[in-house]
Amino acid sequence: MFFKQDLRLASLVGCLMMLFSCSSETEADPNMYLYGNTLGNLDEVELRKEISLLIGQVLLDKESRDYALDYARFKNDNSESISLAALAGNESKIPMEEKVALRKARKLNALAEPSSSSFRSNVIATYHAMNGQLPVIQQMMQIHNMSVEGASASLGGGANSIFDSEAFAKHEVYFPYEEEFDWEKVEKFAMSWAPKNLERGTSDAHLFNVKTGTYSKEQIRVDDDYAYRKPVALIMPIFDKEDWVAIDPPPYIPPNRQYWLTQNVDHTKISQKDVLLVNVAKIKIQKRKFLSSFPSKSKVAIYRIYGDLKLNSDGSINEAASKKYNVMYRQNVSRKQVRKGHWVTVNALFDDDWDMHENDQNFVFASVHNWGGKAKVKGTVSIGYDEDKKKYTVDPKFDIDFEYELDEHTRFRFNHAISRRGALSHIVGNYGHGTYDEIIDGKTVKYHVRKAGVLYYYLKLHYTDVPE
Repeated sequence: MFFKQDLRLASLVGCLMMLFSCSSETEADPNMYLYGNTLGNLDEVELRKEISLLIGQVLLDKESRDYALDYARFKNDNSESISLAALAGNESKIPMEEKVALRKARKLNALAEPSSSSFRSNVIATYHAMNGQLPVIQQMMQIHNMSVEGASASLGGGANSIFDSEAFAKHEVYFPYEEEFDWEKVEKFAMSWAPKNLERGTSDAHLFNVKTGTYSKEQIRVDDDYAYRKPVALIMPIFDKEDWVAIDPPPYIPPNRQYWLTQNVDHTKISQKDVLLVNVAKIKIQKRKFLSSFPSKSKVAIYRIYGDLKLNSDGSINEAASKKYNVMYRQNVSRKQVRKGHWVTVNALFDDDWDMHENDQNFVFASVHNWGGKAKVKGTVSIGYDEDKKKYTVDPKFDIDFEYELDEHTRFRFNHAISRRGALSHIVGNYGHGTYDEIIDGKTVKYHVRKAGVLYYYLKLHYTDVPE
């Protein structure tokens, strides 16, 4: 607890660093996520614990519980989570990544977006009923001049409520393996909160009893196996970047101008002028080790590194260099999908036009975490251009070495080269890692499954014939 002099100090630095705004990381311990060093007495784990007790009491109410679960399902991004800001209807506090996911869900989802007339009032009533049991939350509200009475003022849209606090906005409810349970019949659930090291493997929790409307004061430990066998809800911190941008889906090509390549093709038959669009259609992760980092979620990043060629008007080379393209970043793969080896549809654009001179391209697979720096990747890419003859070639003429940093908090997993020849000659068929069967125009197409470490994927290629 702060003494009075601590509160005066906190108010002086409050304008410089909001207690629950952007995170900072310390070099001494990269696993620790701190909301603000100057107000470190407000332990973020204790805060998460109190939020879990508050939200756990709220989720004992069936309507509130159904609302939270339905909203996480509606988001439909494999995250199995929904922010407290979204549940409270506080649009300005919803993290950017979730805003993008919700906008997409609103376009694609046939179901109406969940709404609740009682969730906010239930939180407020529960907050008042638990007065004295939530000292960290109450202290946070005092530091930011949020009175207990201010919570009820929020019903009328007033400020200084718990919903306006960054503590409330910077957390989400995560339901790992929620599809494994019939929540209509759930009698008990573990309400947990994330530890400082989100990849610790376990988290602490209290058991909440739906029938009695109470929770056990005794703490338990939950891990991935527990969450798979019994229902768990977790309070997780949100790591969000305001400049996060979703990668646009592949451009639409009219059917009369494109060919879905459903058989292997001679790469020499597709010229430099033709358009060869390549998608990563689906992915799956087959390694249970990814589940040991409970309660952290599994997120995947894929990059393409290729050779870029710029020519002078006389056909000589002006510039030949490597470039990096972000194919997919922070793609959620749920714990169930990892545990059971399920395919995840991503439809990520790998290359909008794989030119002939790009003899090979590097497929880079990384995992995304909640802490750490930028991973590095090294390799070479091949260029097919004969400068003496001033012409593109299907065979490589020279190589370019590359070294790139990936995005923040990435861990390099695997890198391999895919040749243009190989991409076209191995569209379908089993070449060691099986096939993925799709029905196209009434026929079964057995797409060639590729392997990049523990990541499996397959490519779909679209061909547009451009007259010479």
